[in-house]
Amino acid sequence: MRTSRYRRNSKLLLGAGVLLALYLALLIALSATGQIRLRESLLTQQRQGLENQATAVAYFLANQKTALADLASRQSIQDLLAKRKLGISARDSLGDDLDAAEQDIAHLVRQQRAHGHSVFHSIALVERDGRILTEIQGPDGAPAAADTYQVRLPTVSGGIELGHDADGTQLKLSAPVHHATELAGFLIAQITPGPVLAPFLAATTTPQAAQSTALMGVHDQLLAASDDHDWSSARQQPARDRDRELRIAIPDTNFYLISLPELALRQGVLTSPLFLAALALVAVLLVVGVGYMLRLNNHNLLLQQRWRQAGKHIAALRKHNQQLQREIDKRLAAQRQLTHQANFDELTSLPNRNLALDRLTQAMKRAKRENGSVVIFFLDLDRFKQVNDSLGHAAGDELLREAAERLLSRVRDSDTVSRLGGDEFLVICPEEQPQFNWEQLAQELLRVLAKPFYTADHEFFVGASIGIATYPEAGSEPQQLLKNADIAMYSAKQAGRNRYRSYNPSMDAAAVASTRLENNLRRALERQELHLVFQPIVELNSGTTVAVEALLRWTSKDLGVVEPDRFIPIAEESGMIHEIGEWLLVEACRTISAMQPDNEFRVAINLSSKQFSRPGRLLDCTLYALKTSGLMPSQLELEITESILIDDSAETTDLIHQLDRIGVRLSIDDFGTGYSALNYLQRFPFDVLKIDRSFTQQIPHSESNASLIRAIMATARALSLEVVAEGVENREQAGFLLVQHCNFGQGYLYSEPMSAEQLALHLAGERAMSA
Repeated sequence: MRTSRYRRNSKLLLGAGVLLALYLALLIALSATGQIRLRESLLTQQRQGLENQATAVAYFLANQKTALADLASRQSIQDLLAKRKLGISARDSLGDDLDAAEQDIAHLVRQQRAHGHSVFHSIALVERDGRILTEIQGPDGAPAAADTYQVRLPTVSGGIELGHDADGTQLKLSAPVHHATELAGFLIAQITPGPVLAPFLAATTTPQAAQSTALMGVHDQLLAASDDHDWSSARQQPARDRDRELRIAIPDTNFYLISLPELALRQGVLTSPLFLAALALVAVLLVVGVGYMLRLNNHNLLLQQRWRQAGKHIAALRKHNQQLQREIDKRLAAQRQLTHQANFDELTSLPNRNLALDRLTQAMKRAKRENGSVVIFFLDLDRFKQVNDSLGHAAGDELLREAAERLLSRVRDSDTVSRLGGDEFLVICPEEQPQFNWEQLAQELLRVLAKPFYTADHEFFVGASIGIATYPEAGSEPQQLLKNADIAMYSAKQAGRNRYRSYNPSMDAAAVASTRLENNLRRALERQELHLVFQPIVELNSGTTVAVEALLRWTSKDLGVVEPDRFIPIAEESGMIHEIGEWLLVEACRTISAMQPDNEFRVAINLSSKQFSRPGRLLDCTLYALKTSGLMPSQLELEITESILIDDSAETTDLIHQLDRIGVRLSIDDFGTGYSALNYLQRFPFDVLKIDRSFTQQIPHSESNASLIRAIMATARALSLEVVAEGVENREQAGFLLVQHCNFGQGYLYSEPMSAEQLALHLAGERAMSA
């Protein structure tokens, strides 16, 4: 087995070596081809850079020629040469003209600068015979020595030539000076090309080219170079190398730029032959290393095979164990989740109804064995539905969680707090100690739930009603005990909420009666058992009826006449107030419209605070009642209790302002009995303020009530509100109200509530008397 494996590995080694050799040969060939293409690319790039340099130099020289030609055309230059042509002495009679010419020349010398250097080494004004009249030298534009000498005149008018002086090779620019179409002389400027032109060679090409570029004359004389390279020795190289140089002529001149590309190309790593040699050496070392690694591999094959087999067995066992563990964990987690869901409330994490009943059963069994007792507290949040309807379920859930935490903070560790569902909670307290005071605990629970709740940036006062039942007095079975605590809780709600009641047997009859009343009320609309009566609102001065208040009445076929203070709270608690309130609004508008009163006559309707939990529905019903009845919006007056304004919710505020915008009159009912505040009257667009009957009935005998009415009248006058006094039953009360400038009243002194037919006759009689 080992021999066959070794032979197989040897063949693999040989094949790998051949493939590696072919690969390295291909790599070297591609590298050589890449070097050739890279060199060609660099040469092309250098040629383009050299052309850009030639253009820049040509542009620079053309600018200097233009500047010199402009100087030659100046009047001071032409006048000086013209006078010299006439034979006037330059130093004796032409002093002013000479000074003016020198100033113009010096100005040009100082003005023309390039790359921080003065362009002109000197500018000379020369006569036709070659004698120099004046010469200005740079960079300061100072005149040269006054000795007169001659220079060689330019061979080409307006051209560029080479010159030599003590400072080396110079570029000479000349410009003819004419006077009256005749040649009068020349301006000859000298430019030292080294410091002026060298920056052009460096600034307009690549860094590689800038190291090997120079400006040459027609006789290969070096004028300017971009570095310190020894160009004299470079120019003496063999003709074979000089043929490789790049040469670009400068437009409109006798000069050219040359570049020795080999000087730059030899500096590249990739273009160097040494790169190929280094690549070949790496290839040899790589082949040797691969061969050595393959040889080592032959000795390790058997060990690796055994190790892999053992690893496979271990991995299979580990995978199987992990699958079993995951299945066990999944089943345990599912079991825990099911147990938690079956016994705990998901929202508050409190025990739910199932676990609460189980703990109640255990507590009652233990109390029976030990001759003890168990007290349970059935709690229902009073105004939770209003919060849930106005702010949504998210705010309601947050309120329930906060209520649960508050309850837990007030009970013992041995007690159980559970959520039965909705806004109902149950507290189970085994009486392990005789001194346990359940009344004190009930008061503490009411106090902690009466504190404000802060939800969704709103402050709410919710409160709770608590029903209390004790084992064994209130029941011997868990369900019976829970039912009796529920009955006691509803008794607390009917007594005014935010209080507690302990169960007693008499509550059973009241609970049965309440249930019967609610069941009959649900069928009252379809049986047409509800009807309206109307109580006139009169002007106190004349006794004339100016409005009526629509009042709801119920005559049940089974229960007979049911007072409003009995069925209205049940309608509000059960949610039927919305349907009943809508029927009242539509029926009242239809009835008054059928009597065809004048446009000033109006009907007042009292709204329940529960109706404001659905502001959109209430607004739609109001618009529908006005549209179907034909009443004008100003003939409808909606009475709002002060308790609605306490919530200060955005939805309630928007609804009140929308009703005001469509023209409906708004009145605040029972003013002074609740949380009266002047800011409510200022913030909301009320038209009418109604004084509650509890104040009116005690005047004029109660001085305190009389003072309150005076204060209310003063407030109404300051805010331009109409005032209606309720419960006016005798003339003394009416007289007191008239003295206080109260214009409108309502009560038995003027009329009891009457049916629609009686109201029609009443209004017809008033109209007949006024006619």
